[in-house]
This record gives sequence, structure tokens and C-alpha cells, in this order.
Amino acid sequence: MTDDRTWLQLLLERNAGREVLDERVAAALVDEVLAAFRADDFVVVTGASDDDGVCAAVLEPNGRACCLEFAPRSGREGALLRALAEATRDRGATRLWSAGPPRWYLRSGVSDPLEAAAWIDAGATIASRHFDLIVDPRALRLAGESVGVERVSADEVDAVARWVGDEFSRDWEAEARAAGGRSGLFVCRVDGAIAAFAGHSGHGAARGTFGPLGTAPAARGKGLGGRVAAAAIADLARRGFDKVVVPWVDLQVVPLYERIAAVLERRSRVLFTLNLAPPTK
Repeated sequence: MTDDRTWLQLLLERNAGREVLDERVAAALVDEVLAAFRADDFVVVTGASDDDGVCAAVLEPNGRACCLEFAPRSGREGALLRALAEATRDRGATRLWSAGPPRWYLRSGVSDPLEAAAWIDAGATIASRHFDLIVDPRALRLAGESVGVERVSADEVDAVARWVGDEFSRDWEAEARAAGGRSGLFVCRVDGAIAAFAGHSGHGAARGTFGPLGTAPAARGKGLGGRVAAAAIADLARRGFDKVVVPWVDLQVVPLYERIAAVLERRSRVLFTLNLAPPTK
């Protein structure tokens, strides 16, 4: 366990090629992580040998441990995963997830086949298969169709975030609040009531990360989600991003983003979950 930024910097440097990060972005992301989580939330682990690699997890009060970053030496994925599972179990975690925690989606799941095999060998189950999309915010296909979409003002952020929490989840509520704190939260209203929302910069702001996005059940099928998403993505273009990361996209939702903007790349991800509770006798 450490609050020393050098561990996080090391992890990001080891993963820079995979995640396509430059030094400036990697340094900014380390600052974001340390600002988002308390130091005692972290557990940083090496394998049985220092040559096994290094990984970090964030521990949450509900017993969930989320793998923040995982940088093994090739062929030592299993040893590093076992060390991480043991360390998080010792800290009281009951379940280990292969993705980063809410508000931190640099790692939304496993893409490397050797790491995937290590999770399977450890007895993990697959919770989902999804994509991280890389889209071009300057090639919007819904440009000019943001009628009824507005940026959430600073004094409205809390109310909108609470609506998100009530309609969707508390994790999304936290992300919406963080997005609003960076003036990156947008809503679409129908008859004065919020019908859809989208945010950016609620996590991984230095990368130009989009999300979350949601439409109230009663308002679905009207194209509101696409309009509010386009407004948020266009705002990232205005802030100088030429690529936008959209994490956690289910296969059936990919066409939505293809209608909004040019998709430059799909990165396949698998979300694993490993039960850490001791076996019952």
C-alpha cells in the first residue's frame, strides 16, 4: 500500500504503449487518480519476485476490489494475479474485478489474451464483454442537432447528479457530479423535465473520456441520447481533443456511437470477477 505517485507513474509508463498515452497525459492521469481516491484506498502489489511485475487495486467499502492497473512481465500474469487476489483478500475484499473502479476507466477490462487466461485459470467468471471505442470528435454526424440540449450550470450540478443516481446508479451519480465539476455535464429536457444526460471528463479527463450517457426509460426511442451525447463529444473537440475515448460500450450500443461520430477504433475488453471469499466447508 502506498500513496507515492511513483508507483502509479510506473504502472502508466509500463502500459503507455497499450493505452496510447504520452508523458504529459500519463502525468496528468496520475494526478487525477490521487485526487479521486484516498491514499488508504490503494493496495499496490508485486508478485513473488519483483520481476513478476506490478499492479494496483482500489478497495471500496462494499467489499469490491477493482484492478486499477495491471502490468505483468510476460508469462507471469498468473503469479501477479494471485498476489493481487491474496493482498486484496487480506484487506477484507470479497470480490476482485478486472476493471478499474467507477470514476477511473483507464482500464475497463482485460484485452491481453495471456492476462485473460490467468483470470480464467484463477476461477474468475466473465461479467461482460464490451468495447472501448475511440471516436473522432471533429467528425460528428449529429452536428447541429442539439436543439433542447444545455450545459448544466454549476448551481444545478448536484440536482442533476441526484437525478442520475435515482434513475441509473450511484456510480453514475458520482461520475456525473465529477463531470459537472469540469463543466462537462449536459442534459436534454422535455417539457422542462430532464429526459437524457451525458457527461465527459468525469473520469480520465486528461484522455478526453466520454461518459456516462443515459436516457430516462419514458423518453427512449426519440433520439435524445444521441443529441446529448453529440453535444458532450463536440465540447471535447472544442477543448482540443482530436480523439475521444468511450469506455464500456456494449456491442448492441456500438451503432449509436457510429451514428454520432466516426469510430476510429474498437478495443475489445472482457470484465472478469473473482470471488475472494474462502470456500465453505
